[in-house]
Amino acid sequence: MQLSDQDLGKIKDLARQWGKIISEEAFGPEGPGLDVSFTNMEDVWVAAGEGLIEGVAREALGKQAENLQTEQACPQCGASCKLNSQQRTMQAQGAKVSWSEAKCYCQKCRRSFFPSACCLGD
Repeated sequence: MQLSDQDLGKIKDLARQWGKIISEEAFGPEGPGLDVSFTNMEDVWVAAGEGLIEGVAREALGKQAENLQTEQACPQCGASCKLNSQQRTMQAQGAKVSWSEAKCYCQKCRRSFFPSACCLGD
């Protein structure tokens, strides 16, 4: 599924609305005082952006993993392998993302494989 530019624009608008909420949480209803530097405000912006990226990524990757069957076929021999998980961290655009990635081990081939790897794309 490829999101359209219009869909992405709606998502960006939604994130902007959350920006108002985050700004008020960080600086209060009156906004940052005159004693707050641009650099201090930028620290809040970066933290908010990273947190939003991490939250959306974890939710999306978790939902994607829920679509996997509890048993997966080994890509080498075709044997049925039990689905487990392992913690993984990747650098995404704008933040590091950590999640519990689906992982299988084939007893017959004595190798691990990641059934979600086909879904990660570019």
